[in-house]
Amino acid sequence: MASLGDLELMIQSRYPFIAVETAEEDRLETTLSQVAGDLRVAFFVWTLTNGLHRFGLPNALYDSQQPLKALNNVAAMAGEAIFLMKDLHHYLTDPAVVRKCLDLAPAFGHD
Repeated sequence: MASLGDLELMIQSRYPFIAVETAEEDRLETTLSQVAGDLRVAFFVWTLTNGLHRFGLPNALYDSQQPLKALNNVAAMAGEAIFLMKDLHHYLTDPAVVRKCLDLAPAFGHD
């Protein structure tokens, strides 16, 4: 897994998407939470089972469990944030999910 410094540098460099393969999901979540705190931005986590929620808060955003709906919620948010989309790669066979990711990329890649 990338180090805290590596992840922070990639995020500050405005990479729209960063894929991380790890068996240590909890460690990644903690690391990204630290990066979000350092950068003073919100941190959200998505899973198919729990939906999209702000890290540390129990309640998911309404109707955000399905990948496309979660990405629509991401698109509607104002301000900067880091989003950890766990297992999203399983849904990249869905053309609508791929298209939404491509639509979001320009917004994530600039100030």
